[in-house]
Amino acid sequence: MSLPKKELGKFAYNPVFIETGTNEGRCVQIALDLGFEKIISIEQNFELHIKAVQRFDRYDNVNLIWGDSADMLGKVLRKEKRPVTFYLDAHISRENEQLFLELNIIKEGYVKGSVLLIDDIHTLFADGDNKKLVSKLYDIDRDFEISLIDGISKNHATIRKNDILVAEVRRGT
Repeated sequence: MSLPKKELGKFAYNPVFIETGTNEGRCVQIALDLGFEKIISIEQNFELHIKAVQRFDRYDNVNLIWGDSADMLGKVLRKEKRPVTFYLDAHISRENEQLFLELNIIKEGYVKGSVLLIDDIHTLFADGDNKKLVSKLYDIDRDFEISLIDGISKNHATIRKNDILVAEVRRGT
């Protein structure tokens, strides 16, 4: 699944967009279209990374990184001190290990006002038990409000209801 442009647009108030799981670069393009000042995307698959580099090479505000998000995300966050809109989509692993590694790293470099969007909730928590995830999110920021938004298939043919978890501190609170 992927993030619809209208949904990401709701969180484009942050200057920085960081994605784990570049894939073909669809969300990088959406982030460009929405005007994020800085876009960083991490992809573990070398072939997908090269395709994305070729596609976005002309953009100075796009930084595409090849590697494991658990290794690269901390390095990225040590340099970034502004609020970030995170899109976590690199979590195909046993028992959601990759996702929880990413969340631990984000906790260490978290800047108040950052937003976390976590894709594929239907797959990650097929049993419906996401208590550990919610607890981890509140560990990052106890003021998070958590909601779900719809995801969309790569070819835009299918909408998956409530497939992306959103954790954000409502602005003005």
